[in-house]
Amino acid sequence: MNIIFVPFFFNEKYNSSVNVFSKNKKDLYLKDICVSLISARYYNKYCEIALVTNLQVDNKNTKYQIPKIYIDLLSKHNIKIFTFEYDIFCFSKDYPWSSAFYKLCALYHLVELDYENYCYLDADTYIQDSFDSIWKETKENILLYDINHGLGTKNYRIFCEEVRDFFNKEQFLTHYGGEFFAANRIFAKEFIEKAKDIYNEMENKNFVTTKGDEFIVSIVAYKMRNKVKNAGAYIFRFWTDSFRLVSTCYKFNKVSILHLPSEKENGILKIFNKYISKNKIPKDKQVWKYCHLSYYPFIDKIKLFIKEILKR
Repeated sequence: MNIIFVPFFFNEKYNSSVNVFSKNKKDLYLKDICVSLISARYYNKYCEIALVTNLQVDNKNTKYQIPKIYIDLLSKHNIKIFTFEYDIFCFSKDYPWSSAFYKLCALYHLVELDYENYCYLDADTYIQDSFDSIWKETKENILLYDINHGLGTKNYRIFCEEVRDFFNKEQFLTHYGGEFFAANRIFAKEFIEKAKDIYNEMENKNFVTTKGDEFIVSIVAYKMRNKVKNAGAYIFRFWTDSFRLVSTCYKFNKVSILHLPSEKENGILKIFNKYISKNKIPKDKQVWKYCHLSYYPFIDKIKLFIKEILKR
């Protein structure tokens, strides 16, 4: 069996996403996760679908408990919940993106279970098609998402500077995103063991990256580059806020996975409230509209303008 899972570590003391402003981040993320996993279930009937988390299912005396509403909702759709402590790939709570490294911890534990293929996704994703083609590809490849930044992009220059500092020489590695990983069990085990080696080296050097798990993923991908293929045919990162970077591949040459970082508190939340919480799946066109891919209402433009003014 193949497994699709969303890793989610929650501890309010740890650094996490910089573009979330909700006072109740745990609740927000769990709603987003339900949208991601239940949409994945809808299009992938014969896969294992799972939430992998440090949150507890049955300990009601802790704030690190998954509220029953989400447990019941996931259970209705035959979605498993695995609980793993954050016990490897751990950095201090003040380390940049410290909670994001839990993805690697989750993969490390799950590869010990006997699945044929593994795919992890970020919480702010929506699945709009089957993973059948992805599983065909993972027979031969590790699939990672090339975010397609070059030296003209500041974030890539910073990434390259950090790589140079780590290796003590200049190397222009491909910067892969942390929102998607897919591989067969053999490749996944090799990948995560190499990732552990990089993590240990970072610890020994007291090395700090501002790129979170993407730094480790990109270095391991470079070391395994003969086995890595760009997953851009299956996933795209859509920026739909004041910084707008949108392809029409949500519809034309349709990708299976929409990564929607700017919609955590907007479109994805609407999908949860109007559909997922009521055990319904929206039409694709409704998803595209809510998540500002095909339609951008004038009122939302005004809200963005006000938000930009307030930031100043």
